[in-house]
Amino acid sequence: MNKFFLSFFISIAFCGFGQVDTLNPLTSKQIADSVFGNLNLYVPTQKLYNRLLFEDTAYSIAWNTHLFSKDSINYPATSDNLYGLIYELKNMSIDTSTLEEPLTIFKRAQEFTGAIEFEEQKFVYPIGIIDFNFNYLDKNSEISNGNLTEENQVLYANNTYLNVGTRKTNLIAPMYDFFDSDSMGIVFKSDFFFSNYRISDEISSINITNQSTRRNLQFDEIFYFKTRNDSVQKFEVEVIYNTGEKIQHHFILQTPSLKGKILSKSESTFPNCTQFLVNGSSHIDINGNQINWCLIPRCDYNGRIMKPYFLLTGYRPPILAQSFETTWEYYNDEHGDLLNSLIANNYDVFIVRFNIHAKPFSHGMIESAELLMKFIEAVNEAKSASFGHENILQGSSMSADIARLTLLTMEKKHLEDDTYPHHHSRLNIAYDANYYGANLPLSYQYQIISHVKYPAANIVGIPGTLAYQAAKLALSLFLYSSLEQKAMKQLLQYHALATNDLLFSSPVVNLDIVPSMHPRRQEFYNALNAVDNGVHIFPMPIATRNISISLGKIKDLNSYNDARFLPAGANWRDINLLLWRFKLSTAKYTPPGTYTNLFIRRKTAINFWSSPFVHHKVNVSQMQEVDNASGSYLPGAGNLIQAGNWAYFPINASGDFLTGENFQFSHKSVLTALGINRNLWPSNGSMTLDMQQMGLMFNTFNFNPNNPSNNYGYPNLGRPNDHFQITPFEAIYVDTLINPHIRYNETEDAADVPYVNDFLANEIEPWYLGLQNNRLGSTARSNYTYHSYRRAKHQIVVGNLVTPTTDPGDYVVEANADLTLKAGDFIHIKEGVHFKAGSTVHIVPEYDVCNDSKRRSNPNQNASSSEASLNNETNSDYLDAKDENELISIYPNPVSDILHIKTINSETIQELQLYSLLGEKLEQN
Repeated sequence: MNKFFLSFFISIAFCGFGQVDTLNPLTSKQIADSVFGNLNLYVPTQKLYNRLLFEDTAYSIAWNTHLFSKDSINYPATSDNLYGLIYELKNMSIDTSTLEEPLTIFKRAQEFTGAIEFEEQKFVYPIGIIDFNFNYLDKNSEISNGNLTEENQVLYANNTYLNVGTRKTNLIAPMYDFFDSDSMGIVFKSDFFFSNYRISDEISSINITNQSTRRNLQFDEIFYFKTRNDSVQKFEVEVIYNTGEKIQHHFILQTPSLKGKILSKSESTFPNCTQFLVNGSSHIDINGNQINWCLIPRCDYNGRIMKPYFLLTGYRPPILAQSFETTWEYYNDEHGDLLNSLIANNYDVFIVRFNIHAKPFSHGMIESAELLMKFIEAVNEAKSASFGHENILQGSSMSADIARLTLLTMEKKHLEDDTYPHHHSRLNIAYDANYYGANLPLSYQYQIISHVKYPAANIVGIPGTLAYQAAKLALSLFLYSSLEQKAMKQLLQYHALATNDLLFSSPVVNLDIVPSMHPRRQEFYNALNAVDNGVHIFPMPIATRNISISLGKIKDLNSYNDARFLPAGANWRDINLLLWRFKLSTAKYTPPGTYTNLFIRRKTAINFWSSPFVHHKVNVSQMQEVDNASGSYLPGAGNLIQAGNWAYFPINASGDFLTGENFQFSHKSVLTALGINRNLWPSNGSMTLDMQQMGLMFNTFNFNPNNPSNNYGYPNLGRPNDHFQITPFEAIYVDTLINPHIRYNETEDAADVPYVNDFLANEIEPWYLGLQNNRLGSTARSNYTYHSYRRAKHQIVVGNLVTPTTDPGDYVVEANADLTLKAGDFIHIKEGVHFKAGSTVHIVPEYDVCNDSKRRSNPNQNASSSEASLNNETNSDYLDAKDENELISIYPNPVSDILHIKTINSETIQELQLYSLLGEKLEQN
């Protein structure tokens, strides 16, 4: 046994750990430099196999020395082999600058793939070719024959000649995998040819075979292949050099979500996108950062935009994009035809996405806001000139932050620049937003960083063990690059690299820390504060009505009566296999000066020839319990715990047979999704408030506290005087269940869909519309005419106290405003309405679902269909023939499914039909 490594191991094993260890144990690279540093002149390839010290990295040692290299049919190459081999080649290198870091290569591959996906919505996998020669040294033999001397574990050459052998290693494999789509391809690029003795120009032919289809490819030529409904896609490749030498390998792409799936476009309800060009292009580009869109037009579309509805997609990790079709599935198919309903009601739906996933290190949230601003400007300019329809923005998840920064910037610019138009938006919907930061479990962030710095242990020659299998390098690099992504740093409430970009750069690290946000998130806050109007508890636009939806639950922690979730401080993982230890815990608040253990990773080598010990441990203090707060969660592959388990614990990724514990986690809390005032958060770090007991949410139509709402929330019903000190939103939605982030499960969560749809419909375009407490035109410059267009299927009532869903107050149309009101049955102008001199108001009692031709929903009604333009200040009574004393008053309670009906003149009701706000018949008697 080598005395150097034994003594080194013992020195680490018995060292004491402080807050930041003063001991600086040597890495395997430093040990190799010490042992072999005098032999560099005897290594012609500049890569010495001995320098690996049997570094326990990925499977690639087995690839070079085991049966894999002799039987690539049964042991095909994967992206993990490729990055593992690159890692080992760097450790062989005398000069490490001769080969890029695996992470750097991975980033180049993901940016290439992301660009193609964004432009063409196709996944194209770059395939890497590795062809190296290297030297090896039989140390014991050379010492025996007198060519080498060993002193204090350092080798010295005694002669000008050493018997140094030469070997080759080659490998062809994908640059990453695990992601799939209906349209997939592979491509060979000269940028991904790695060799220390050849160049790509020496390759004369590349032949690829997939499912009996054989193709000859050139560099940069894409081969689109037909996917199998399987968890892997198999390929055979042959690379032929101009010397006639060949490299032949089998490799696989891993596509776990395709297994058993039938790929059929006919199953989707997604309509074709309609072309909408801006300056002749289908995207907007600012310094390589891009926005593109899919227009799904209204039912009577005539080539002009009329009523834009912007649906903004949320954060996407590197490579893992989201197609327009997927977005349609989430917000229409899982939402009970929500988007189809909007289209049928004359809305032009724009699905909008950003190329954050393709430019992960230069495209963040601030850049997205700049792009969105340019797009809104273009759409406003393209609107039909004869209509004054205002925009509606639905910002999903991270895009809610992008939307508010965009609108705030445009409002400020409009008021300061006499030439800049208004953003012309009336409704800003925050859908499961992350206003105080998203959450990815901090313990798993530490695991990701620790693993990349010191890859998972590999027991050479013993495939199938937990340690051997824990080597998903490509997936690990993907997870690490996600943490380094610009948008991710701007988004997370807690980021593992917030205070130290060199975290875990040493084999032994023991930290006591107070977690914090990354400085890049402060950059985003600074951008918001620069355009803050000072009206709300945090920066929010004032020219729009701001509402919010949270898919978390109204009270209690996620773990309360729900076995899927863990309580504060519980362990997702606590595995102790003597040589290996993994502990990853949920957040648990502790007061200042005290700490709780969040993460442990201990890796001890199976022998003393490799890096003998890795011990990474993190204790945290004052951390909000974001991992188990009452909020929505990310399901499936989007769950970092699940993805981390695939990368580091693949034997039991779907369920932990060692501990039996659960792997769900909160994406963020209800408090952050609804913008609850930070000063109201509990001091114990739980981020959970009972919004019913706060008196915040009620749902009957009066202003006195009564039955709490479980589903709908209009804050001013419960707290009409101070609700803007609680949340900046006029209306909020949250229910009793924990729904997945953004998604609705087709079975478990389907019952909630009608409630959230009715909430949205009541805000977007209801059957019954009440307007109060607004100064139309006040957010625009006085020299700018602000057009507003409001429509309801049955009736519009305008006054100072006509709806509980808005704060009480007069409705004023300023001199620079142009207002159009349309309703199918009647329009009631009550006390508290002021049409100022110079304003223009159009009262049009008509309604048609699919267009705005002058037809009434009920042609037999007596009400006039003429248009009235009022140019003087007035307080009008009814502008309709409808009797003021209606026979029936209706008070809906969508939570309890109870409907209160009050008859004024004791008239008998002959027939009653109940409809949802979307027009779906619910009951008839």
